[in-house]
Amino acid sequence: MPTAEQNEPIQVFRAGNDRLLVRLPYSKDRVERMRSIKGRRWESDVKCWSLLESDQILPHLRHVFRDEQIEV
Repeated sequence: MPTAEQNEPIQVFRAGNDRLLVRLPYSKDRVERMRSIKGRRWESDVKCWSLLESDQILPHLRHVFRDEQIEV
Protein backbone atom coordinates (compact mmCIF):
# COMPACT_ATOMS: atom_id res chain seq x y z
CA MET A 1 0.00 0.00 0.00
CA PRO A 2 1.44 3.44 -0.95
CA THR A 3 2.38 5.83 1.83
CA ALA A 4 1.02 9.40 2.01
CA GLU A 5 4.35 10.71 0.66
CA GLN A 6 4.14 8.43 -2.36
CA ASN A 7 0.78 10.03 -3.26
CA GLU A 8 2.18 13.57 -3.06
CA PRO A 9 2.90 15.27 -6.39
CA ILE A 10 6.39 16.12 -7.53
CA GLN A 11 6.79 19.91 -7.36
CA VAL A 12 8.97 21.97 -9.70
CA PHE A 13 10.00 25.55 -8.90
CA ARG A 14 12.09 28.06 -10.82
CA ALA A 15 15.22 29.10 -8.95
CA GLY A 16 16.80 32.48 -9.61
CA ASN A 17 20.03 31.03 -11.02
CA ASP A 18 18.86 29.32 -14.26
CA ARG A 19 18.03 26.16 -12.34
CA LEU A 20 14.81 24.38 -11.50
CA LEU A 21 14.26 22.97 -8.02
CA VAL A 22 12.43 19.66 -7.80
CA ARG A 23 10.76 18.65 -4.55
CA LEU A 24 10.58 14.90 -4.80
CA PRO A 25 8.60 13.10 -2.08
CA TYR A 26 10.88 10.25 -1.05
CA SER A 27 10.73 6.79 -2.48
CA LYS A 28 13.64 4.63 -3.56
CA ASP A 29 12.20 4.39 -7.08
CA ARG A 30 11.84 8.17 -7.44
CA VAL A 31 15.40 8.78 -6.28
CA GLU A 32 16.72 6.19 -8.76
CA ARG A 33 14.78 7.85 -11.57
CA MET A 34 16.01 11.32 -10.58
CA ARG A 35 19.59 10.06 -10.52
CA SER A 36 19.14 8.95 -14.15
CA ILE A 37 18.77 12.59 -15.24
CA LYS A 38 22.03 14.07 -16.48
CA GLY A 39 23.18 17.22 -14.71
CA ARG A 40 20.98 16.83 -11.66
CA ARG A 41 22.33 17.59 -8.22
CA TRP A 42 21.09 17.39 -4.65
CA GLU A 43 20.78 20.75 -2.89
CA SER A 44 21.11 19.76 0.77
CA ASP A 45 20.41 23.27 2.11
CA VAL A 46 16.87 23.28 0.65
CA LYS A 47 16.44 19.48 0.47
CA CYS A 48 15.52 19.52 -3.23
CA TRP A 49 17.04 18.29 -6.46
CA SER A 50 18.13 20.93 -8.93
CA LEU A 51 18.31 20.77 -12.71
CA LEU A 52 19.76 23.21 -15.22
CA GLU A 53 16.82 25.00 -16.83
CA SER A 54 16.44 24.39 -20.58
CA ASP A 55 13.70 23.95 -23.18
CA GLN A 56 14.11 20.17 -22.96
CA ILE A 57 14.26 19.60 -19.20
CA LEU A 58 10.53 19.76 -18.36
CA PRO A 59 9.51 17.39 -21.17
CA HIS A 60 12.34 15.07 -20.09
CA LEU A 61 11.27 15.25 -16.43
CA ARG A 62 7.67 14.48 -17.46
CA HIS A 63 8.93 11.49 -19.45
CA VAL A 64 11.06 10.11 -16.60
CA PHE A 65 8.16 10.52 -14.16
CA ARG A 66 5.38 9.80 -16.71
CA ASP A 67 3.31 7.87 -14.18
CA GLU A 68 3.55 10.64 -11.55
CA GLN A 69 1.69 13.89 -10.96
CA ILE A 70 4.00 16.88 -11.53
CA GLU A 71 3.10 20.42 -10.43
CA VAL A 72 5.07 23.24 -12.08
